[in-house]
Amino acid sequence: MATQERLYRYQIYTLVDITNTEITQLTPGKEKERNQQRNFETVLQVLGLRTQLFDIGRVFRFDDTNLGMFDFGSYYLSDVGFKYKVWSFNWAVEFKNVYQNDNGRLGSLDTDFDMVPALYGLDENIPHPPHNLFYTTGKFKNVYFTEEVVA
Repeated sequence: MATQERLYRYQIYTLVDITNTEITQLTPGKEKERNQQRNFETVLQVLGLRTQLFDIGRVFRFDDTNLGMFDFGSYYLSDVGFKYKVWSFNWAVEFKNVYQNDNGRLGSLDTDFDMVPALYGLDENIPHPPHNLFYTTGKFKNVYFTEEVVA
């Protein structure tokens, strides 16, 4: 009888356009799609710093989203009722607590992603922070992670 491997699942949420366009070469007229793919590739590279990724899900974009239900920084929240685009996908890893550090169960993800360069001016509709970066803390926080709770 074969043993079933247990995978631990995580989710990313970001205000940065990480559309997986599969455009891997710069092609005239496809510059935006190449930059979206570059952001997606950057995310995968950072996620894979500590472990092999499995079951990488499709990138979803949520349009006209009220950010009140998300954990983004105060820079993007206002009483005016702005609605933004949010990108998300899930992935799995083999080892439990692979992203844990002294800052919590997902602390390594926050550490690894904070201040990683990102390309803006794609399909985002957020006010741009002062620098083209992923921020995991503070008022400019534009990326965060959750884990699937396994009983």
